[in-house]
Amino acid sequence: MNSPILGQLTNAQFIAQYWQKKPLLIRQAIKDFQTDLSAEILAGLALEDNVRSRIVIEHEQEPKWECQFGPFAEEDFDQLPDSSWTLLVQDVEKHLPEYAGILDNFSFLPRWRVDDLMVSYAVDGGSVGPHTDNYDVFLLQAQGQRQWQIQADNIQPEALLDDIDLRILRDFHAEQQWTLNPGDILYLPPGVAHHGTAVGDCMTFSIGFRAPSQVELLQVYADQISTTTSNVEHYKDPSELPLTNKGELDAASLGQFRQLLRDAVNDDEAMTQAIARLLTDPAETPSLYDNEAHSLEAFTSQLGSATAISLHPAVRSLYIRDENGLLWFVNSVDYQASGEAAEAIMQLVDDYRLPPEDIQVLLEHQHLLLALFQLYQDGGLKLVF
Repeated sequence: MNSPILGQLTNAQFIAQYWQKKPLLIRQAIKDFQTDLSAEILAGLALEDNVRSRIVIEHEQEPKWECQFGPFAEEDFDQLPDSSWTLLVQDVEKHLPEYAGILDNFSFLPRWRVDDLMVSYAVDGGSVGPHTDNYDVFLLQAQGQRQWQIQADNIQPEALLDDIDLRILRDFHAEQQWTLNPGDILYLPPGVAHHGTAVGDCMTFSIGFRAPSQVELLQVYADQISTTTSNVEHYKDPSELPLTNKGELDAASLGQFRQLLRDAVNDDEAMTQAIARLLTDPAETPSLYDNEAHSLEAFTSQLGSATAISLHPAVRSLYIRDENGLLWFVNSVDYQASGEAAEAIMQLVDDYRLPPEDIQVLLEHQHLLLALFQLYQDGGLKLVF
């Protein structure tokens, strides 16, 4: 089934022609789009300690850009100018789960790739400057109008301003320009410079996609092998050492070090574990479901009579198929499942919801039941009656 937000494009056409390749503007991708998320609600989130938020202010004089980080106090908003500022709040779907349904519009892409729903509210002229991102993003206009300009040239690091916590370009030359209305979506692949400016007060939903860097992957892999590998290799000299030039790191010794590193990253099983744990790391955990404490017995009884279970949007989960069925990773912990249990887990992770007939299947597997109980205690699982 093709996604309705892509207009006349099929899912396959979008992936082949645009995804991570070039921008795409989709007018009225979500027809008659409306949201009850207000500037007041967004500002209220920005007051909380466990919410990542920023205010970006554009000044007429130098330094032109100012970036402030939350949590904020109410008086911070009272001191803002009448124009040219933007409030940005990350992980809105995790803090306000009722808005997680926005992400369902992008279910034609892998769920584990989705990072978060960031919401920006801007007054007239508000912007975060011309900048680039290292990830894919869909910009859904939610309220009011925003003008977007893009520059598709490859941007080098030296083209960015120094001494500011934003990837703002020194020079920006707009190649295309559009004004978006509620329901319009602009897709941007990584590296495309863009500049959005509020036309009057407006709100934009940004659906960003995770793209771990090589450095992140190496760090998590190093952590993985340091805790799971018992037989760690150490450096050994080559068969011949130089008898002169005692301060030299010779080519043969350097080659030994390089081989030691190559051997270290040659553990496919450890690499798989590291990647899956990185992608399911819940990182900063917001307030989850406020579940009442239960014993395992009481939880099992209630689970058996539930009409459905659902995962909180803050839960990160994926599965990897293997010869035994699948490995289920949830919040960086893994569990093995096979047969009907594997099918049930696949549906839970795909939909973040599970109907009663599949719940009964999981009740028959003690280790999966314990996993659900742990999730429930942590607030990541909701029982629906």
